[in-house]
Amino acid sequence: MVAADRGVHSAETEEKLKVAGVKQVTIAALGKTSEERKALERTPTFRRSYRWRPGIEGRIASLRRDYGWRKSRYHGRDGMERWLGLGMIASNQRRIALLKGA
Repeated sequence: MVAADRGVHSAETEEKLKVAGVKQVTIAALGKTSEERKALERTPTFRRSYRWRPGIEGRIASLRRDYGWRKSRYHGRDGMERWLGLGMIASNQRRIALLKGA
């Protein structure tokens, strides 16, 4: 699934994502939309996916603020993926500890 705000929408973007194998593309259209597009944006699947996006934005902000996601301490793509993974693990462990009451 790919979810983004209206500023990212274009027919070309949606087509590229579908060709890449993305099953659910959730990007609201800009401006006046066709009846077909309105019907698509009103489906429960589209709405659920579109509501998911703000939640992940908050999670990313927290990871940047609390877990050093502003700058990777490793180099290259592998290093960046390692750094992001470590941040996610630390965040998840903190959430588990808070839920368990530790």
